[in-house]
Amino acid sequence: MAQHPEKKLQAALRQLSDAGLLFCRGTAPHASYLFKHALVQDAAYGTLLRGRRQELHGRVAAALETHFADLVERQPELLAHHLTAAGDTERAAHQWLKAGRHAAAQSAYLEAIAHLERGLGLLHSLPESPDRNECDIDLQLALAGCLLTAKGAIAAKLPYVRAFDLAESSGSPRQRFDALYGVWQSTNMSGGSAAASPLSARLLSIAEQEADDGLRLQAHHSAWATWAFAGDPSKTRVHTEAGRLLYDPEKHAFHRFVYGGHDPGVCARLLGAWAEWLLGYPEKALASIADSLSMAQRIAHPFTLSLSLSLFTRCFISIAVNPSEL
Repeated sequence: MAQHPEKKLQAALRQLSDAGLLFCRGTAPHASYLFKHALVQDAAYGTLLRGRRQELHGRVAAALETHFADLVERQPELLAHHLTAAGDTERAAHQWLKAGRHAAAQSAYLEAIAHLERGLGLLHSLPESPDRNECDIDLQLALAGCLLTAKGAIAAKLPYVRAFDLAESSGSPRQRFDALYGVWQSTNMSGGSAAASPLSARLLSIAEQEADDGLRLQAHHSAWATWAFAGDPSKTRVHTEAGRLLYDPEKHAFHRFVYGGHDPGVCARLLGAWAEWLLGYPEKALASIADSLSMAQRIAHPFTLSLSLSLFTRCFISIAVNPSEL
């Protein structure tokens, strides 16, 4: 990145180290260097003109992509930072999307929200285009999913609605489905069961036209949750049974990061157990609860497991305790 001969570069680094401005760890040329203090770094950075800073950030980004692909894979926000500072705005927005998704996959939702908001902030400076709109939709959907898990349905509703408005005019079929699903979920989870019902019906209608088991699974997911919140165990059970038949643990593993932050197979068994209990099948309900908890433990997805343990406790107490002893 420095574009200096090796000997000249090592001599300059030694000079900075001897002056106490840098700390050296390891042995050159495989050493790493740290500024003695953040203020020293800030002072050095502040002496560079804006054009020179952008040039150096661009070189760092190129070096990361060319020589440190494994580092970029582990820390995508590092490349996003340098692309942003280099003024490569379009690529930076896409990289912040990758960084947000990567953080969300690690359940680091607050960090993911920050990354995704950085990406959205960059898009405002780009001219409108199909690629920009596609990235905007993906960023809004990813942000809404993280907000739903970290801060609740009300916080997630606005970005879901924004994504849906964009997807209706210029999105792909998958983006339109995902955005509509998000609007349904944020509506249903914030107490709007009546308003959520037609949204779920539309999801089912869309899924019937697509040869995609994943979309059909999530359409039924919306239906069983809608009817459960509305207090109809019979209809809830119909859709949980359909979901259990469609669910594939490997094929649909990514769903827990896209649709509501939890695994649909575990959810189908949990709400299916609730419906079985209310319909007069306590033994089946207990078996479904045990199955859901076992699946959640195998998956080891934190939010799914916490949801499973929470509902497991409530349902188990409700089903197993003799009402006369309460």
